[in-house]
Amino acid sequence: MQRGVAQLYGRGYTHRQVVQVLAAKLYAHEREPARRKKLARLRLQKWMRQEEFRDEIFAATVMHADGQVGEVFRGLLTKAKSGRVDAAKLVLELTGRYSVGPDQPPSTVVVQIGDGLPRPMPHYEVDGVVEDEAEDG
Repeated sequence: MQRGVAQLYGRGYTHRQVVQVLAAKLYAHEREPARRKKLARLRLQKWMRQEEFRDEIFAATVMHADGQVGEVFRGLLTKAKSGRVDAAKLVLELTGRYSVGPDQPPSTVVVQIGDGLPRPMPHYEVDGVVEDEAEDG
C-alpha cells in the first residue's frame, strides 16, 4: 500500500487527494467519513516519519518527471513556433544549431535529477505547532 501511495504523491496528487484514496481503500469499514479521513491522515503521518517511504516518494517523483521530458520539449517547441525568441534560441541551442557567441561552441544543457539535489525535510504539526525533523535530533 505504501508503494501505491508513494506513486500517487510522485504523480502530483495533493495530500488531500491521497488521504481520500487511502481512506477509501483502508478504512471503508468505518461508518463515519470523518473518522475514515482522520485514520488515513494518522497513517500517512506515521509513514512520512519513515525515511524509506520518503525515499520511495522521491524516486516516484523523479521517475514521473523523467517521463514528462518529451511533453516539456513539445511545449517548448510550441512556444518557439508562436514567436517566443527565448524559446526558439533554447530549442536551437539544445539541437546544436545556435551558439551564444561567434567563438563559442553550442552550450551543453545538463538537467540533474537525483543524488545532487537536497532532499526536502518533512514538517510535522503537533497541536498546531509545526516542527522540523532536523530540530528533533
